[in-house]
Amino acid sequence: MKHPNSPRLWALVAACLVLSIAGTWGSSRAQDIPPADPSHPWLAKGDSLVAAGKGELARDSYREVLKAHGDDVELWLRLAAVETALGNVTQGLEAAKKARKLDPKGADPYLMLAQAQFANGDATTALKTLESGVSEHQDDIPLLEALVTVKIAMQKWADAGGLLRQLILLDGSNPMYFMDLGRIQHRVGEMDEAYSNLKKALSLGASRSEALALLGHVCLGLGRLDEAKSDLEESLSIEPSAEAWSGLAGLHFLQGDPAAAEKAFHEALRLDPKDPDSWFNLGNSLVVQEKMPEAEEAYRQAIKVDPGPSSASARLNLGVLLLTRGKVDEAKKLLTEAARLNPKLPGPHLHLARIAGARFNYEQARQHYLDYQKVVPDDKEKKRIDGVLAELDTQIKERKASLAKGEVHLLQIMTKEKSEADEARSRVEAGEDFYAVGQALSKLAKITGVDIGYVDPKALNPSFQRAIEALKVGELSAVLQGPNGYYLFQRVE
Repeated sequence: MKHPNSPRLWALVAACLVLSIAGTWGSSRAQDIPPADPSHPWLAKGDSLVAAGKGELARDSYREVLKAHGDDVELWLRLAAVETALGNVTQGLEAAKKARKLDPKGADPYLMLAQAQFANGDATTALKTLESGVSEHQDDIPLLEALVTVKIAMQKWADAGGLLRQLILLDGSNPMYFMDLGRIQHRVGEMDEAYSNLKKALSLGASRSEALALLGHVCLGLGRLDEAKSDLEESLSIEPSAEAWSGLAGLHFLQGDPAAAEKAFHEALRLDPKDPDSWFNLGNSLVVQEKMPEAEEAYRQAIKVDPGPSSASARLNLGVLLLTRGKVDEAKKLLTEAARLNPKLPGPHLHLARIAGARFNYEQARQHYLDYQKVVPDDKEKKRIDGVLAELDTQIKERKASLAKGEVHLLQIMTKEKSEADEARSRVEAGEDFYAVGQALSKLAKITGVDIGYVDPKALNPSFQRAIEALKVGELSAVLQGPNGYYLFQRVE
């Protein structure tokens, strides 16, 4: 969003504005520097150095005149802006606080202090500062714009949308307000409203390439595939962008061409390697093509570039992929984190329930199924889970009865060669699931299965009895030689 062309302090919105999120949410708010203020001639040298892109020299110039003009609010504001733009966030914050002390009710000190706080990694305090500023200056456009930007950075979509509507009431001719509002509406699934606002942005002169790229995404969400194709291809013909390429990739995927989608996602990531959505969707297109190692890496990249709440789906998909490859412990960690980041996402609860059930943690499985049942939208699925819960209740009762009789619950792997049993033990110790390893290596797996259920240790082969009785829950036995080969046991209860 561009800052309005006004005599307001240019340094607050000049080249390296900290609060700008250029390329994602509107455009940089940099503007032409106004003529030097004749009432503040001591600022002229520093202003001209900033205009020439010489930030460090400008900083030194402003500091040179501090002794004589230390009560000049605009001098402290300029110094705060330059220090912040240079990455000296502590000095920038100190200068902004000084400006605020000199002018505690001024709009510019509120704005600069919030910028410095945000640059210092304190978005929460920056938000409070801007909200205080807006309460003092309710129709101040620069403060409202900055507040929108912080709300967006904190993913407070509803609040940001409301502020943008307020800005549109104040200045309905600014296309970037409509662009950013349309972008938010697309993100939260309000596709019809997004379409209308993006069309309005185009009519007001927004960047055609940028607006068409976003419109293409919205048309995909509305199922208007032909219109999406036209918008995205025109956008790319004007100026290739990551957004247009990712939209075209999504179109290919919807049309059943995951190979073309993969190529388009790579183009998008070449232009913007830090876009988590493109990494995530690249992973999906690779899974469809059964390129599992590449898909795993794509999901990991999605999580790396955005480890916050938005990564819950990537963690879910990566967790499911790892389950198919027998990496149960890592999958469980990913699914647990996905459930924490987005408790309303059904998938993590379902797969955590299945993992717990497969490991005979019936009470834990029951709780995960209950969590899943609360958030899954399908009524038929909710009813199916009622049956699953009833089965779990029966298993819990049976388990308690067996444990009361002194029985233990065992998993078993049997091999003909000791080397195979040693391999099985090493793989389980390295984190692979005992059941999956047993299915792959055990000679008895197809006959008796890996799970041999509840047994009385005294009823076992005498050569096994002492070792089994010594096992704690979760422990592996040593490789034991029996009458038919080599055995490995794990006690699960």
